[in-house]
Amino acid sequence: MKTKKDFVVALDFDGCIALGHKAKIKYAKILHQLDIDPSQTLKQTYPLGEKKYVELVRYINIDRIMEYELDHGCVPVLRNLAKKGVHFIIVSSRTKEEIHAVKKFVKHHKLHIKDSHATLLEPKRKVCLDMHARALLEDCLYKLEPLEHDPLELFFFRRPWNRHEKLKKGTRVKELHTWGEFEKEIEQMLKSMEK
Repeated sequence: MKTKKDFVVALDFDGCIALGHKAKIKYAKILHQLDIDPSQTLKQTYPLGEKKYVELVRYINIDRIMEYELDHGCVPVLRNLAKKGVHFIIVSSRTKEEIHAVKKFVKHHKLHIKDSHATLLEPKRKVCLDMHARALLEDCLYKLEPLEHDPLELFFFRRPWNRHEKLKKGTRVKELHTWGEFEKEIEQMLKSMEK
């Protein structure tokens, strides 16, 4: 039986903890002479295609990571839940070099996050299961759907750039809009362990 000390929650980095859409818009203009809006800041929606998108985000993810905006809504929630015994980890679809930049960002902002893991651009399933995560917060629905049959709670953070993503009927994925909603969901999970 799992206990609170085993309560690991996985978090996506870009789009949940840190908001990179403004940096992507800025550097799409500088690097690719392209004006884009938040809905075009994803790999699937970038007007110049996947190759140019990867070029853009690799530059930002390594050289401009500190231009990501910390989602201030996460700071008190991470702190409060960490006090209750939740161990947060970042699980990000990044390379090893990119995850080092994420660790720098986490340290700079003194976030209550135990560790950061790069999936090396593979699905997040293996890392989440290996780390015995109880939940995953993600802003890309297509990254959550492959985990529907795994033993963890799945939370989809609705943001302006993912409005086009639609939850399937009968999905286990819960849509959230604020960090406060996420905090309540995790607290509910903690309470259910006490029963």
